[in-house]
Amino acid sequence: MKNLKEKVGQLFICRTPEDINQIEMFIKEGIGGFMIGKGGEIVSENQAVLEGDSLELLKRFVRLLNKLSQKNKKVPLFLVIDGEGGEYFNRLKSISDYKSPRFYGKKFEKDGNLEFFEREVKKFAKLINQIGFNMNFAPLVDCAKNGYRGYIAEERALVKNKDGLTKSETAAADRSYSDKMETVITLGLTAMRIFQEHNIIPTLKHFPSYGILKKNQNPHRVLPKLELPKNEILAQIEPYRKAFKNGCYAIMKGHIITCLDKTAPASLSVKIDKFLKDELSFDGLVVVDELHMGAIRQYYSKLNSSEEIFKKAAVDALKVNDIILTSYPEDFIIMRDAIIEGANKNGKFLERVNEACKKVLYYKKIINLL
Repeated sequence: MKNLKEKVGQLFICRTPEDINQIEMFIKEGIGGFMIGKGGEIVSENQAVLEGDSLELLKRFVRLLNKLSQKNKKVPLFLVIDGEGGEYFNRLKSISDYKSPRFYGKKFEKDGNLEFFEREVKKFAKLINQIGFNMNFAPLVDCAKNGYRGYIAEERALVKNKDGLTKSETAAADRSYSDKMETVITLGLTAMRIFQEHNIIPTLKHFPSYGILKKNQNPHRVLPKLELPKNEILAQIEPYRKAFKNGCYAIMKGHIITCLDKTAPASLSVKIDKFLKDELSFDGLVVVDELHMGAIRQYYSKLNSSEEIFKKAAVDALKVNDIILTSYPEDFIIMRDAIIEGANKNGKFLERVNEACKKVLYYKKIINLL
């Protein structure tokens, strides 16, 4: 691949636009993939947004995306689902009974039956294969704290229940397998292995951990800054240490400031990039968590406009990540062009673009897309 524009395009995964013409335009621009998980749209060739997520609709939509990619003679797409499972993070909930991580964690801790969990993951992986997804933003290996309330991802304010949590917060709190590290490691690495055996790239998240966040530290809104000692932070990354030794394909880095770098979030940190490579010996794919979160806006709050923020964030993110995730398709071109401009001005940054593109293509080959 010699075209710089297409090289940079390969480094982006964005939510599928709601218009088929825009989807095809992004494919022509060489985008790396689309997220059809939570927040993704299903669009038909006649422009209508297809409501629901039936098996046939999803299969038809994936076929359409692949047909457009082949028609335009482009690199096959990463087709991504946010398939953690459960009530909220399950795009396939109308056709799959894949339950929340917490459900499986509690059951495993009760009966020690790992075979049940393996069967459940295999069934889900086969369904993903059948539809045509090839990447999953899961498993989540954050070890929850405070009774599974470590990270509340959903923002909607619903009627509170007797525990003082909204319904959506309760669902989001089910994202962690457990507050016991042994359970998180056992189930997380089992899920990782099974997805990889099915030619699906699992993306372990959110490095170093969102499980240690307090209820009011939602990175969708604010940039969390944790005043925790190094030994506590290092304890949280134990699932990653084990996963890296077992051939982990990919991880997602989170927007969180810790003592590992007291000035920049992990998602943008040069120090943490070096830590991953030098101390943890990880050389797989690194995906940056969604760049439109409030944490990123807060970090770049001195910039004058949203456009400036996302241009700067995209360039900084690519310095220490391989794939940029954005849930706002309208900003894909803006962010991509900022990276192209930076690569044309800076030889070292151009090398980083080439390195990331090479890695993306390598993993597309690993799962038989190339």
